[in-house]
Amino acid sequence: MKKNRKLVCFSVIAIVLALVVGATVVAALSSQSAQNVLKYIAGNEEQQGFNYDANGDGEVNVLDAIVYMIDDATGGLYAESISVEGYDIAFNKNTTSYTVKLPSGRPQIPQVSATANNGESVEVTQAYIADGETTGTAYVKVTKGKNSKEYTVKFVRGAAEGFVLQYDDRYQFPYSGDYKYTVSGDAVSVDKSGLMTAKKLGTATITAKGADTKTLEVTVVKAQINLFLMTGQSNGQGCYDNVAMSGSGSVDISVGSVEYNYLQEVTKIGGEGRVYSYDVHPRGENESYIKKYINSSFNMTQNMYDLNTYPKQGHFASLGKTWYDATGEKVVFLQSAMSGAPIESWLNPDKYDEAGIYNNYNYWQTTSAAYEALTAKLAENYEIIRTVNFWCQGETAMTETHYVKANNNYVSTTDHTKFMTAEKYYNHFMNLHNDMKEAFDIDYSAIMMVRNREESSKPAKISSLVPAFFRLVNENEDILLGTRTFAEIATKYNTGALGSMYIDSGDLHYSQTGYNAHGKEAAENVIGYFYGKNATGVEIIEADGLTRIPNNTTKVMAVGQKYQIATLSVPHNSNEDVTLASDNTAVAEVTQFGVITTKAVGTAKITATSENGKVSTLIIDVREAEAVTLKYGWAFNGNLDSKTGENYVPNALTISKITADKDSYRFSSANTFFVSQKNNVTNSYESRYRAEFALEKGITLDSNSEWEFEWNGGGFANSTYVIMGQTVPESVVEADTVSSKSPMYRGYILLRTTTAEKSVKFVPQTGASVVFNVTDTITTEFENNSYKPFKLSYSNGTMTLSMYDNDAWTVISTQSNLGEFSATFTNLFGRFDGYGNYGFAGYMDDIDITINTTAPKED
Repeated sequence: MKKNRKLVCFSVIAIVLALVVGATVVAALSSQSAQNVLKYIAGNEEQQGFNYDANGDGEVNVLDAIVYMIDDATGGLYAESISVEGYDIAFNKNTTSYTVKLPSGRPQIPQVSATANNGESVEVTQAYIADGETTGTAYVKVTKGKNSKEYTVKFVRGAAEGFVLQYDDRYQFPYSGDYKYTVSGDAVSVDKSGLMTAKKLGTATITAKGADTKTLEVTVVKAQINLFLMTGQSNGQGCYDNVAMSGSGSVDISVGSVEYNYLQEVTKIGGEGRVYSYDVHPRGENESYIKKYINSSFNMTQNMYDLNTYPKQGHFASLGKTWYDATGEKVVFLQSAMSGAPIESWLNPDKYDEAGIYNNYNYWQTTSAAYEALTAKLAENYEIIRTVNFWCQGETAMTETHYVKANNNYVSTTDHTKFMTAEKYYNHFMNLHNDMKEAFDIDYSAIMMVRNREESSKPAKISSLVPAFFRLVNENEDILLGTRTFAEIATKYNTGALGSMYIDSGDLHYSQTGYNAHGKEAAENVIGYFYGKNATGVEIIEADGLTRIPNNTTKVMAVGQKYQIATLSVPHNSNEDVTLASDNTAVAEVTQFGVITTKAVGTAKITATSENGKVSTLIIDVREAEAVTLKYGWAFNGNLDSKTGENYVPNALTISKITADKDSYRFSSANTFFVSQKNNVTNSYESRYRAEFALEKGITLDSNSEWEFEWNGGGFANSTYVIMGQTVPESVVEADTVSSKSPMYRGYILLRTTTAEKSVKFVPQTGASVVFNVTDTITTEFENNSYKPFKLSYSNGTMTLSMYDNDAWTVISTQSNLGEFSATFTNLFGRFDGYGNYGFAGYMDDIDITINTTAPKED
């Protein structure tokens, strides 16, 4: 090596000499290589074969000693190679910063690749340059254990390197002035305002004449583009609640104006040539709108079309716009989601017995065919730089209905073994994800968490498959959290808070305002993963996916109980894996899906840990179980007091503020019967005045207990009676109307005597509903106010409906093998929908509830 003894400055010489002659200081240096460099600078003879120019800058100075000291401190970590597509950066493992000059305009951003030695991992974060910016940086991180080393490659756009556009770019002529334009060559066109359009790969010369003459040589290259698969079911497809949901055909004329107004709310891209769509299963409403208002000959399934020109409902435009605005990268959506499609219909039928058909399609097959067609179409003018599958599925068919391949459809059942469990969903999705990696070359899947209905007629809420979604994200580096916040805050009610009216009128699909927010969140989260976010904490969440459990919370449980949690890193776009562990598995175990099972008396800490060591802890205090009998009862003897004596638990009733000042109930002067006055109300506003009574203490009926629920009352023909339900919030009282104000609920017991259905129904908050069909004779007994008591009872997986007749209980019907369920009721006679149409209107003499359960022993 040629010696170069040029030093940085005199002060450096003084420092170096001090280090060299100060033996104790030199000895303190932990790096022998750094000492060699310092001695060499001080004038000692060089050692043969030693590389003194550690950073490769052609000089030997104190900076090279620092390189060696850092090298030793990090365990000798280096990238083995770093290359930049189309450019030579003269890589040196000790040089950590590089600069690459690019042409002006919108040239391709070169892709960076890197390798590292065996035992070291290497992670490349590609650069991007958003419109209006001239620089972007790629990062290469080499890691081994806790040590890491980072390299940067900075890209700078400048006119000195020429001018390049990507295919289908729109770009304003870069010189200001009043010009007339002429073009030589067919690669670019330019309009009278100076807006250039890149039309074909090749070159063109633009001449602008005005007060002066400007000439611009333009090269058009392939456009870099992100291919985003949009898969799943109705919200992935872009459904609204208040338009036709067939997926084909014309707009429902009765609500067509609403549909068109919604489409006007689609987030605008703001320029052509940026975000596109290629539809496999388009919404018929979109096509009808476009044909009527934009282009009568347009066909959404035959073209890759520009979303700035042809708007479509859903989150596509918002997601694409957010992505492009942040990164300058173009996006094309391959949209193959379909309303109602179960996850089984997305599996490859050539590989999995569970794979099936829904609505005449197997979506693996339709997506595969579309992928081949689209990538062939893209090949001529585009280069795919990233492929992501955005998965938006899980709104339906999780509990009471499930997909049956033989039927090619959903069927209802109370057999809990057929329900979609978190484990089953996890396995299905992993099969789909891995197959997509192989067949479609996807880099990542992004889970767009949804609100779901557990059966078609029940209220929407965050998905019951939250544990599956969370484990998919936590356990797989290539499965990301697309959206979460949206699923928590979105509501159809106008509360004025963030999330107001994000959900459409039917409480299942998103409004276009909601889709705009959903798409934006998905883009921001995935961009955050690609371009660097570290976890700052970990959250432990109830299995409902909503309720946060504060760090170091203690939960008291009895031996043999189960409790389920879920976990995520925060911020959510850090997408770091989180692992669960128990420090005392003899007391409490925890599975990968967050199921905690208590084994013995004692204390166990359940710790959730992110990749970078952030933790949150749940303390499980396990105690011996003791038998407990809880009794609740009301006789309605001229008051709302609960029964006393016989170990009854005090549980007074409070009339709702909604009905307190209304003639909604009274106590009969002739007997003890309770009367609800507002019967068969047809006006939705007036129906809220049906009497409802908040319980002082909520009452839980679940599968972990044995219980009996007796009621003695009567009603009117062709009605629905809620015996127990949920409390309507006081905010409804202050509304001028009930519409869009009162949420729907789950967790109620009702008796129905309508012509269409005669039944008693137990609907828990978790688990399957139980429906007892009853005869005309039994409903007549209730309607005639004969006051023959009814009883729901549960024991060992079996629920029974009985009626007291001739001084004995007669079994009407039983349902067995019910699986796990739980319902906590907060109200007597409270409705479970927003208008109160299913309250109670009749007579009630007596209610008794007995619960035999176990509970942890109290201190």
